[in-house]
Amino acid sequence: MNQTVMLLLFLSLLLTACSGQTPPSGTERTAAVIGNPTAEEILQQSKDADIFMFDDIVYVNADNLDWVQQLQIGELAEIGKIQTNYREGTDFINEMSTKLPIGTIIYEPTAKQGPVLIAEIAGKPVRYLGLLEG
Repeated sequence: MNQTVMLLLFLSLLLTACSGQTPPSGTERTAAVIGNPTAEEILQQSKDADIFMFDDIVYVNADNLDWVQQLQIGELAEIGKIQTNYREGTDFINEMSTKLPIGTIIYEPTAKQGPVLIAEIAGKPVRYLGLLEG
């Protein structure tokens, strides 16, 4: 996913979460539910998104995010594997991915640097950023 798509995704989520305008007099006010972005929301923005879900958090490929690439990642601990691949029309569940093959090992830095997980692809570490609200 390129930086433009990522920026548009974050901006659309930010605008959705921050659209707390006061309704005109005499209209009903409803509470907005704010939470982490879902895989379905991400895939609506970009059907080609490289994402996976782990512990109910969606992670997006961060190859094009310089600040994520510049993080000093030390030792890694294996925390799971991709168990299934997403198919349109199915529910997106934990340990599911749109691009990573089944069996891909997922690692977490032992010294956490924010919501970053590492997938090992052909022996190469690839960083993924967790999409957390606010």
